[in-house]
Amino acid sequence: MKRGCSRSVPAGALAAVDDELETKRTVKVDRSGHGAATAVIVLMSDAQGRLSPEAIIDADDPSLTVKARAKALWDNKKVREATIQSLADSVRVLAALWKSAWEAGNGDNVAKSKIRTYTEEELQPVYRNPKFVESLSLDKMADSGDFEP
Repeated sequence: MKRGCSRSVPAGALAAVDDELETKRTVKVDRSGHGAATAVIVLMSDAQGRLSPEAIIDADDPSLTVKARAKALWDNKKVREATIQSLADSVRVLAALWKSAWEAGNGDNVAKSKIRTYTEEELQPVYRNPKFVESLSLDKMADSGDFEP
């Protein structure tokens, strides 16, 4: 039995994703915005293909408590295995996106003196700002004029 299957849901999920990540799968992303978008769309399509929203709804029991629902979903082999695979694939795609961005930005040519670790205190004003990478509906995106058609 893989180490993630007998633990609590959060601990089990993380351990199971770690186990899945031991299986090496190469994800390549074209060094363009289109390549990045394509990788994300493929990731979403693959996730929906292995576990449809309908399958999740069918496996769920809203009459249970939140903890019991989470446990029941996690105990459902199809839901658990598809979730693990989707999370692992997400990690792989994110790593490929970062690598692609590093390469597109000529990261290897950035002076070592310019590369540093930022503290949580320095980053908080960025990620706590609700306008940073704001979530927009498609209508709002189109109305803003900031995005390509």
